Amino acid sequence: MTIQNASRPATEPTVNGSQKTSLLAGFDGSEDATKTAPAQENLSRAPTAARRQVQGRRDAAAAMLRRQRLVERLHRLGPSPLGHFIREVEKATGADVTARLERYAALPADFVRANGGDKFPAPLWAIDGGRGR
Repeated sequence: MTIQNASRPATEPTVNGSQKTSLLAGFDGSEDATKTAPAQENLSRAPTAARRQVQGRRDAAAAMLRRQRLVERLHRLGPSPLGHFIREVEKATGADVTARLERYAALPADFVRANGGDKFPAPLWAIDGGRGR
């Protein structure tokens, strides 16, 4: 790319022979700022997309934590409410969970407890250092 007069936007040929406006075009006021190159438009949307992605991850983590707490509360109510809940899920979905229930019931309780399988893992929280990553 060559350096051109600041009053004219720099252009460079593309694969199909048309001209592409440089990312520097429009900074001198010679071109409407809304007619920037596609790469610049993508850069301007990147922070918003990244923020949405981070917020989506936070929402998913919060939903998972909420579900875990609800399961813990249901478990504390005892076997009868848990059985009623399972039956309601079966009716709502049409699924038969008996075979899976039998497999889980066959697990040795002392083994599960000894390996921490009787509790949900503690949540891990990433701390953003504020460096724009």
